[in-house]
Amino acid sequence: MPFSSTNKSYARYIVFFSALMVSCLLAFINKFPVVYPDTGTYIDSGFRNIVPYDRPLFYGLFIRHISLSASLWLVVLMQSFICCFLIYELVGLFITSRLKPIIFLITVTVLSVFTGYSYNISFLMPDIFSAVSWLALVLLWFKPDLPKWRKLLIGLFFVFGLMVHLSNLLSMMIVLGCVALVLLYRRIKHKPVSGKIGTLLLPYFLTGAALLMVPMLHFLIGKSFTYSKGSHVFMMNHLVETGILDDYLSDACEAKNYTLCQYKDSMVWDFMWDQKSPLYKTGGWSANQKEYAAILKDVYTTPKYIVSLGQKSLEYGFKQFFCFTIHSGNPFDLQSPPGGQISWHFKDYEKEFLSSRQNTNTLDLFLPQKTELILVLFSMMGLLLVLLYPFVLNQPDKRLLLIIASLFLFSLVNSFVCANLAVIDPRYQSRVVWLFPLLLMLLLLNAFGFRLKKRLFSGSNEKSYT
Repeated sequence: MPFSSTNKSYARYIVFFSALMVSCLLAFINKFPVVYPDTGTYIDSGFRNIVPYDRPLFYGLFIRHISLSASLWLVVLMQSFICCFLIYELVGLFITSRLKPIIFLITVTVLSVFTGYSYNISFLMPDIFSAVSWLALVLLWFKPDLPKWRKLLIGLFFVFGLMVHLSNLLSMMIVLGCVALVLLYRRIKHKPVSGKIGTLLLPYFLTGAALLMVPMLHFLIGKSFTYSKGSHVFMMNHLVETGILDDYLSDACEAKNYTLCQYKDSMVWDFMWDQKSPLYKTGGWSANQKEYAAILKDVYTTPKYIVSLGQKSLEYGFKQFFCFTIHSGNPFDLQSPPGGQISWHFKDYEKEFLSSRQNTNTLDLFLPQKTELILVLFSMMGLLLVLLYPFVLNQPDKRLLLIIASLFLFSLVNSFVCANLAVIDPRYQSRVVWLFPLLLMLLLLNAFGFRLKKRLFSGSNEKSYT
């Protein structure tokens, strides 16, 4: 007896709820959301309504309001809901049969068990929103026929994903800039551009909105119309890592009386966070802003250092692109930044926090660490093969090739932005690389799995997306 429409709706809800729970797998295994030193800063900024010195306020407010000041598990569940919603819509781009809910659940399960997807969902950091911004971008561009309420929700996720971390905003601006150049080139060559102009421009307007909303909120709360007060320190830290600051100080200190000159022969590697760093010996982040700005201006306008920066930028960007191993994280106690904030604002969860696998050094991520590396590299090669030799698939939809190209572009830009404005850290690339296995799975199911659907549902008049 065939299912009624009501039964089908219930089945979809059950499948979606199951995917929601599976996405939180790592948090359940850990027995508490995974935390990081910066988690304490986000919780503190959100609850005290204070703009952090080195990051936007939005994720702090997200933690405060989504948790209802009661449970951090609600934050993980909301992050899971956002990703599951977007992945479900993305599956609909490739699978239009009655198998869509089952394929969605299988896809999420594979990602949760064998990649860092669940880790990023379970992580009390804004990392997952890098992938959220790309997923939302793809849906806004390639699924324009969505109902208005879904398109509005996706647009909100897109904007919020850009506002929680400045690297997301900068990366998206570069991606959209590259796309704009391609469109301009096609226009000059009188080549057709697929898609409605309104659909193409929507992400640009939304990115512009995010670009304005970040400093506006900071001005309303912190009386400073700025994206970050600490960008000069991040950039100086990069000059220290690349060795360019040593060269510059050796050349400049004979003529310029920088405070930093007295430490040019005793520079520490972790310039930004080591308390023995010259940064803290000379007054800290705020006290050095004027001097560091002058040094940075000099470095970025001197051809000698520009060439060195260009070489190091390429090197760091490609290193970061292939640096994405997830790790179990360091243990924290109640005197640590995240532990202190959890004790203050979520006191009922102190014991749960302390007894988590992360904080008892028993969180074993061997399986996703090893399998993600294999899956991601295999997926990259598979997608690159399809992109370069589209005849591998029988008449693939042009939009599919554009989606693959956008993922490579987004991931590459993310690696270059993070490596050159912050540091090379597996975290930064781990937050987006699980998108490669996701896209390859959907591509293979679309190309080869639809025959199975025809056998299972013989007589159906449904057709595949491509």
